[in-house]
Amino acid sequence: RVNPAFEETFGFTEEEMVNGKGTIIPPHMLEDQLAIVERISKGETVNSHDTIRMTKSGKSLNIISSYSPVRNADKEIVGATIIYKNVTELKKAEIELQKSQEKYKLITESTFDIITLVDLSGRIEYVSPAYERVSGFDIESFIGKPFTTNVHPEDQAILRNSVSSVIEGGKPATIEVRFLNQEGQYIWMEVSPTPVIEDGKVKKFFTIARDITERRKLQDKIARMAFYDHLTAIPNRRTFDERLEKAVLEANQTGKKAAILMLDG
Repeated sequence: RVNPAFEETFGFTEEEMVNGKGTIIPPHMLEDQLAIVERISKGETVNSHDTIRMTKSGKSLNIISSYSPVRNADKEIVGATIIYKNVTELKKAEIELQKSQEKYKLITESTFDIITLVDLSGRIEYVSPAYERVSGFDIESFIGKPFTTNVHPEDQAILRNSVSSVIEGGKPATIEVRFLNQEGQYIWMEVSPTPVIEDGKVKKFFTIARDITERRKLQDKIARMAFYDHLTAIPNRRTFDERLEKAVLEANQTGKKAAILMLDG
């Protein structure tokens, strides 16, 4: 006997199944089914067996099946109770989730940016392979440590404040901090904290960081060119004006005097 849900799921009527006019077992699954029958004939109960079954229209369904032997008054096995659960849509969702996870894994492992996932206690849960390429440190040595690890002491407060602002609902902002590499040198990193929100609440946060050391060097060089003669490296008139203005401002604030000494070269 089959219940009404059977016909709704597979399209076969009870009469078709009883008279052998229909089958839900695909040809390539016959051997698997014979193995199940053998186990039942030995009195074994089979729970949560993943299998494939076929509808009347030929559509394949992912099924989780359970089998229990049925005995007569003499305790002889005369049949079996079979329970089918259609998990086709669930399997599709699992496949899509797996594809999505693989896609994001490919992105995080291929990017030159350092992606760091941090829990709300400030401990690092994940860091992308770029961390090792940029810093020289082993990835595993970073897991479980505070997210300010290897950040210059003078820049740690800036990073903490930026993260706190994001967690409290502020807009993500990009900051620049110095980061210690394995060679003992500080490199400049551009860091962008972003919250991870689930059910309307911040559960974690992640940061995306990139090495901007060369960019900072170029900026410093351009700034130096604005205040120093590029041939002699001697401070120019702009530097003189800026420092004079600063000295006069400090003198006015402290009540002290500022003096200018001019030498004939």
